[in-house]
Amino acid sequence: KNGGLNSLNSLLAGMLPRVSIPTTQTERTYASAGLFSSHIRLSLSSSASSDLLTADDGTISTWTSPSGQIVTLVGTAHLSQKSNEQVTQVIENCQPNIVMVELDATRLSRIGINSMDEIQLNVVTSEDIELPNQPPQPWYWLVLNLLAQIGRKLLTGMYNDMSKDMNNEDGGGGEFLAAIRSAEACPNCHKLVLGDRESVATIRRTFQLALESGNPFAVLGKLSEANEQEMQGLKRKLEEELAAEGKELDSAEFQVAMMERLKSDSEVRNRLFAKLEKEVPEFTQAFLKERDYIMGQAIGRELAQDATVEQLVAVVGLAHVPGIQAHLEGMFSE
Repeated sequence: KNGGLNSLNSLLAGMLPRVSIPTTQTERTYASAGLFSSHIRLSLSSSASSDLLTADDGTISTWTSPSGQIVTLVGTAHLSQKSNEQVTQVIENCQPNIVMVELDATRLSRIGINSMDEIQLNVVTSEDIELPNQPPQPWYWLVLNLLAQIGRKLLTGMYNDMSKDMNNEDGGGGEFLAAIRSAEACPNCHKLVLGDRESVATIRRTFQLALESGNPFAVLGKLSEANEQEMQGLKRKLEEELAAEGKELDSAEFQVAMMERLKSDSEVRNRLFAKLEKEVPEFTQAFLKERDYIMGQAIGRELAQDATVEQLVAVVGLAHVPGIQAHLEGMFSE
């Protein structure tokens, strides 16, 4: 049952390899949220529409622009079959004109798509979107890039192992493949947006911030400690509930149960988000805040460029939903 904590990485969406940093086999981490302001105005509409949910788990948020354009954010877990099914249902129900996924072109091969040319939609990326006050390239960039390439291979291997441990034949990122196939089958959908930053760039940025902190090993230690405190409590709670019900789960089933419980327990998520934001700002800056900004900009740009867009569905990891939501609220408040 200790292996159940491995599933928590699946809540930090889309990196394939993922954006969390492994510590031990039973201690993985997912994350916090941040916000940047933007230049496209969106107004908050309503809370998650119940008819879009396969379960009332609070993983969907919707916004409406001043001109009536509706944005639906679907928060997922990478290794969750329920997330895959939910994504398909939301796209079928919304019939969006545009679908955005938390991927970049280099990660398509991880979900079985060799190139953008294989996708039967107009495909655009966010690679031209820059951060405010874009950080300069450090003199030790080549070293960072080498570390990032190594880190990507290690994280890819970790997610492959997690998929095997959870008996998940689809592997990580199945919700993104489901989103792309559903978008292709949707008669109203004409565009797919690969809205995320390239994964090696994110890992490289994390190493840069950790080194600039003056004590990169302390960053890793704080990340592990913050995660362990919350996850051990959630694990004990689930074990107690299973014991009271007289249920026994094998390791794979327990990992899935932990992941689904974390998806539905907003109190634990919010507490962990706040802790990571306070104690490991290097991690949240590179893996969440900056990517939330880029994906938020990608959404806003599509709405601004095409007034005929009525519905846009964005499929992102659950850990990104608070940050993107805050980003959109920042747009609305300007």
